[in-house]
Amino acid sequence: MRIALIADAFPPLRSSGAVQLRDLSLEMVRQGHEPTVMIPTPDINQPWLLEDMDGVQVLRLKAPRTKDIGYVRRTIGEFLMPFAMLHNLRKSPFLDVRWDGIVWYSPTIFLGPIANALKKTNACRSYLIVRDIFPEWAMDMGLLGRGLPYRF
Repeated sequence: MRIALIADAFPPLRSSGAVQLRDLSLEMVRQGHEPTVMIPTPDINQPWLLEDMDGVQVLRLKAPRTKDIGYVRRTIGEFLMPFAMLHNLRKSPFLDVRWDGIVWYSPTIFLGPIANALKKTNACRSYLIVRDIFPEWAMDMGLLGRGLPYRF
């Protein structure tokens, strides 16, 4: 099966999400599937960059920076990220690829637009991996109220 995995973390980034997605994609290869990981990448000079990592195709798509910046810039970047990824995906050699399934990874909650676009275009199912529900945790700890940031 050709599977698109969409996330915001993958090696060389060192985070639990990056490691989990790497392990998942390598297991898919081991089982005979053809995963392509799509990752937003702010530090490339072209719309897309294709890499091979132990049989996993890694498609890095130019997108706004969302890590290690202030909250306002991060929110704007996270909101625009899936649209930039989709725009640059259309410039890549994967424009005409037919996917058998879409797997997308949360957090971030903002990957929905690109996942939905691929799901509709390919008439396939998608699977959302939810790792945590951060707003609820932050509210329970008293760090966040039920105001506009929580609802967004």
